[in-house]
Amino acid sequence: MLRHGDIVSTRAVQSTGLADFDFESYSEAGYDWLDAEQKWASTGSKASPGIAAVGTAVYAAHPSTEVLSLAYDLKDGLGARLWTPGMEPPKDLFAHLASGKLLEAHNSFFEFCIWNYVCHARMGWPVLDYRQLRCSAAKAKAWSLPAALIKGGEALRLPVLKDEAGGKRVIQRYCIPRKPTAKDNGKRIRPEEEFAGLDLYVYNIQDIVAEAALSQATPDLSPDEQEMWLIDQRINIRGVQIDIPTVEVMTRILDDGLVHNDRSLVAVTSGALVTASEVSKMQDFLHSIGVHLDALDEEAVTEALKHHTVGLAYEVLRIRQASASAGVKKL
Repeated sequence: MLRHGDIVSTRAVQSTGLADFDFESYSEAGYDWLDAEQKWASTGSKASPGIAAVGTAVYAAHPSTEVLSLAYDLKDGLGARLWTPGMEPPKDLFAHLASGKLLEAHNSFFEFCIWNYVCHARMGWPVLDYRQLRCSAAKAKAWSLPAALIKGGEALRLPVLKDEAGGKRVIQRYCIPRKPTAKDNGKRIRPEEEFAGLDLYVYNIQDIVAEAALSQATPDLSPDEQEMWLIDQRINIRGVQIDIPTVEVMTRILDDGLVHNDRSLVAVTSGALVTASEVSKMQDFLHSIGVHLDALDEEAVTEALKHHTVGLAYEVLRIRQASASAGVKKL
C-alpha cells in the first residue's frame, strides 16, 4: 500500500516510496550468426554473448532490440500494471513523468536506454529524462549491500525476492536468439506464441515487487551521493570524446611492436617460443632453464625480473612484460 512519495522510517532506514518500472526485452546484440555452422556465437572476443559483450547502450540501440513487456507501479494504490506491444501506450505512466515525478528501477541505466533508444526512437514515446530516474541498485551499493537484486534481498532476508531460477528460464527462452533445430529452424521464440510465455510477464511483475521491497528496506542516497549518481549518469549518457585517428595510429605502432617482440622471442629462444601470449609454453621453457614461476601476470613477471637481470631468462621475461601487460591492451 506504499504510495509514491511516502516516507518509510525506522531506526535504521528512511526511504522514499517511488513509482518503479522494469523492461523485459529481446535482442541479438552481442550475437553473431554463423551461417556455415548454423549457430549463434558471441560478438568479438567476449566469451559471454549478448549485453555482456557489447554494453547496455549498444544493446539498446541494436536494430533487433525490442520490448517484450514493461511492468510498472505508479504507487497510486492501483498496483502493478503490465504493458506489452500492441496495447495502447501507457498514458498513465506518461502523465506521471509529465508531472515531474520520479521513477525508480534496479540498474536504471538499462531502463533509460531501452526507453529512449527503443520506445522513444521507434514508438514515439516521450523522452525519458535521466534526472527523473532513481536507482535501487545504487541505494543498495551505498549501504554496502550486493548490487544484484537477488543477493541484496537475501542479505536483508526480505520476504519478497527476485525469482532468479524462473527468470533465467524465461530469459533464455524468450529474450535471446535460439539455435535452430532440425524440427524448428526458427531463430527465436516469442512469448505471445505459446501459453508458457505468460511466465515472462509474471516474472516481469515479480521483478518490480522485489525491487520495491529492496528499495523500501534501504535508505535513500544522501543529497551529495544522489548528485554524484546523477553526474555519473550524465557522463555515461554523454560518453567520452576519443581522438580516434590518434588511437588508430597508436594501435598500428603497438601492433608493429608486438610483431617485433615476437620475432625477438623466436630469436632468443631459437624457435622454442613464437609468441609472448603462450603462457604455459613460456612457463615450460623457463622451467627448462631453471626458472620456476607459477604465473606470468604483470606482478609475477615484475618480481621475477628483480632476480633475473641478465641472460636468457631476463630476455624472455622482458619480452613478456613488454607484450602482455594490461596497459598494452587498453588501446
